[in-house]
Amino acid sequence: MIRRALALASLVLLTASLAGASEDTRTSVLAAQGAVQVLRAGRTLDAAKGAVLQAGDEIVTSSGASVDVGWAGLWGCRLMGDGKIKIDSLALEDQRVGMERGTMLFRFNKMPVKSAFKLMAPTVTATVRGTAFAATVRPDGGSTLAVLHGKVEAVSATGQTLMLGAGQAVDLTAAGAGDPRALSADETALLGGTETVRSGGKRSRKDRQGYF
Repeated sequence: MIRRALALASLVLLTASLAGASEDTRTSVLAAQGAVQVLRAGRTLDAAKGAVLQAGDEIVTSSGASVDVGWAGLWGCRLMGDGKIKIDSLALEDQRVGMERGTMLFRFNKMPVKSAFKLMAPTVTATVRGTAFAATVRPDGGSTLAVLHGKVEAVSATGQTLMLGAGQAVDLTAAGAGDPRALSADETALLGGTETVRSGGKRSRKDRQGYF
């Protein structure tokens, strides 16, 4: 009887833990301004605050609009107007966001050891762990990465690998990457917006102290 009771109690605790983890790892819309749509399996959904997102979802913003998305307290991003992204994967060890056009601001908490995040754009793949940075995909398909804090590893379309540090930016085209440079005044002003990007979710006080 005692063993059975202990086994039942363990099962209840495990179930509760898994339920909490599921709730904690939801990716959702934290805020939206203007016309923002979520495209899912041929349907168009309203990107209202609190809307839960799934792998495979595409997010589209109209001119002057913006949307903030949070991933369970680990990272948050803001897609600015005239933008389009696709959430390719939400697995902790393989988080991937594809960026087709527009500008995004990212703010990362200290990521768990086995986690990984990649931003994939037409001319660059960026890998990050804990940082604040911006990414832009221009109408001509070229990209720019600008880093406020931390480090971002950038791999160009031609396979060139660069490590960008705080205060650095790089411009990339289909032909490859330019040399890392200092942030422009406009980029510095844009990156100031990362301070208001939230990540949502439920994290411990210790984790929250990891934000930049």
